[in-house]
Amino acid sequence: QIYKLPAEHFSLKAALEEGFFSDLAIRSAEGQQCCAHRAVLSCCCPGMKYQDWEAFLSSLPTNLLKAALHYAYTDHLPPDLKVPQVQELLATAGGDPRLSRLTQLCKAFVEKHSFKMMLMQLIDEIHTGLELARKVVDATEMSNPVRITYAVRQLAKEGAIVVTKFCLLCQLYSRNKKDLSKSERQELLEYCRGR
Repeated sequence: QIYKLPAEHFSLKAALEEGFFSDLAIRSAEGQQCCAHRAVLSCCCPGMKYQDWEAFLSSLPTNLLKAALHYAYTDHLPPDLKVPQVQELLATAGGDPRLSRLTQLCKAFVEKHSFKMMLMQLIDEIHTGLELARKVVDATEMSNPVRITYAVRQLAKEGAIVVTKFCLLCQLYSRNKKDLSKSERQELLEYCRGR
């Protein structure tokens, strides 16, 4: 029988968090000290020695220093990282070809965030269109044929727009849902339900 272990079982995150046997103290730009391991830093990026890491990391603010160390020990970005922090980390690391994996992760994070924002905007636009259609129906005087004709035209126009946006939303979501984590998919569904 084959057992599938989560990726975190193969990371060195515990060594970073506990600081056991650390042999390197790196100070952030604000002066906060973080402990690291020279061997881990030397191995995580091809062609980059721990001295290079030390020089790169010591120029970073504390939150980015911790994010870069998290990457060095786990090969992932921290889950609580925000877009502005990722963009700042990308701007700092993007020029060094030895940090291409970190740059790739940062770009993927920003693209995924942009994609989620685009889906949320489509959801908002669909709900706005439905609300507008409801207001047109509520405001229509049913005894006046001219108003009924106007309302039907408005409903047809809004209906076409809503259906088109809904089809686009479904297509984008189904095409890219494999790139979203389970929690990100759940977040989008909850956002849609909450509207």
